[in-house]
Amino acid sequence: MAANPLPATRTLDDMRGTAGGLAAGLAASWAMDRFQNAVIPLFQPAGPQHGDPTPAPEKAANAVARLVSGRDVRKDDRPAAGSAVHYLVGGLTGAAYGLVAERY
Repeated sequence: MAANPLPATRTLDDMRGTAGGLAAGLAASWAMDRFQNAVIPLFQPAGPQHGDPTPAPEKAANAVARLVSGRDVRKDDRPAAGSAVHYLVGGLTGAAYGLVAERY
């Protein structure tokens, strides 16, 4: 797309691209969540498992909570906090992509 000399039009295009990217990022996060929920049980090994089974988004949410408040996320709240991180990262990544796609 050629650069548009009108700033108001450029701003509107940027907003549309960002909003579209945000929506696409959230939709992709939802699809990824549903796919993983369906597929992961099929590939779980039998017997005892080694290592930390905590999902990465829950670890990230806990790290942010610890940085901001000095406390860990309560165990009961960790799945919701992990989902929030998952959708936040997906949405912001999509929004950034949408803006860059509009600009270049």
